[in-house]
Amino acid sequence: MPSNKLKDILDEDWKTISIQLDKFVLLHQRIEGKNPSIDNFDYRWVENKIEEMEGGAVMTKEELEFANRMWKEWK
Repeated sequence: MPSNKLKDILDEDWKTISIQLDKFVLLHQRIEGKNPSIDNFDYRWVENKIEEMEGGAVMTKEELEFANRMWKEWK
């Protein structure tokens, strides 16, 4: 049964952010490995999102969908 305690909810949110952050870092590495130019839009966008997540921001559904499309593009 899921807990309603604030600590448990915050811990679960942090796990989600941590998983997303790991995937964004991998995406950043993929882009950097194929096109290391800092002028690349995808590279800058992912880098910006990593900084936001490190600050505690949660990505929106649209941002995650956009990142998913980039993930497929930068395989």
